[in-house]
Amino acid sequence: MAICFPFIKYLYLSCFFITAFMLTYNETTEIIGYSCVFVLQLVFTIAVALDIIEDGNRDAKILYFPNIPNNIGIITETKVPIWWFLVAGSILQFVSSLITVITSSYLYKRFNSLRMSRQNRWYLSAYKTSYIICTVLLMILIFTFLQFGGGTIALSSTYKLLVVVCFIGIIITSSLDVFYSNRLSKLIGSTTDG
Repeated sequence: MAICFPFIKYLYLSCFFITAFMLTYNETTEIIGYSCVFVLQLVFTIAVALDIIEDGNRDAKILYFPNIPNNIGIITETKVPIWWFLVAGSILQFVSSLITVITSSYLYKRFNSLRMSRQNRWYLSAYKTSYIICTVLLMILIFTFLQFGGGTIALSSTYKLLVVVCFIGIIITSSLDVFYSNRLSKLIGSTTDG
């Protein structure tokens, strides 16, 4: 079944991600939610890496922009492999989820809840929002990668724009996730609650 429908495992992971995100929005199940998100992100990162490694046509799955003039007047063409952004986004998501689960487990062991200041709670809320956005963009891009025939087949301008928005969105939101989780990790070294 995975040969016919390679995207089906990501649909299952999406259902599990939705459940895990719902757990993070309840104070009593928050620590379980972050742990589930970490485990699911680990599975997602491994699945993406295996799909990219197994795909012998991965270098042909590019976004192609012909005839882009530069400042010197030379017309160049730009080829961007889709898998670059998949790897970068999933690794940054994995790192941010690891930092967040370490921080949340420390706070839970210390205070028996995730007790933190209002500003750190805002960072946590912003982290969850950007994490969800990045996960959706990664799912869209992995669907594109798996369904893309490869090579320089003609894509409509709208489809190219969607892929470029996913590229930019993944880099921005995954970088924000690492920033927010790094800010939250400073709670481990502090002697107060934030």
